[in-house]
Amino acid sequence: MVKRTTARAVSHRSASPTRSAAVLQLKVTQSDLLARVRGYPYRVIEILGRQTLAELAEAILDSFDFEHDHLYGFYDNLKNWPASAEKYEWFEDDDLVTDSWFKHDALSVRDTKVSNVFREPKQKMLFLYDYGAEHRFIVQFLRAVPDDGESIFPLVIEAVGDPWPQYPDWDEEDVDSGVQG
Repeated sequence: MVKRTTARAVSHRSASPTRSAAVLQLKVTQSDLLARVRGYPYRVIEILGRQTLAELAEAILDSFDFEHDHLYGFYDNLKNWPASAEKYEWFEDDDLVTDSWFKHDALSVRDTKVSNVFREPKQKMLFLYDYGAEHRFIVQFLRAVPDDGESIFPLVIEAVGDPWPQYPDWDEEDVDSGVQG
């Protein structure tokens, strides 16, 4: 079943505001290991450029009905996230990973503004949630639009498709056959 919702019309807006003062429209699509998105569930989220990647992550998880119970990161390599040159992670904000043996070169999602990451329209980043299950979302910067002064951000303005579940239902027959359903 495909569901499409739109919170407000956006076609009348110009695309010339500065990114930090503007609202960024981002298309977030559930993806597979090969970064494919065609026909997959997606959401269009508006967020202020001055808001953080942590706030964006929360909006993504909420819009796809996921719980906030795992670590996550944003990566510029859509297919091979460990090889990313640009990365922003919750690990950087976690007191549990301060050991000297832990090699870490990512920036903090709590300290990084969305406008500092999404700089050009069509730019994409991988949002990887739960490093065990590796739930993947491709986040694409669509455009910057002016703030209407009335909306509370982040805001889902479009939702297409039923989201894939965070925790798929398993029954005994599926477990025996190795099929997830």
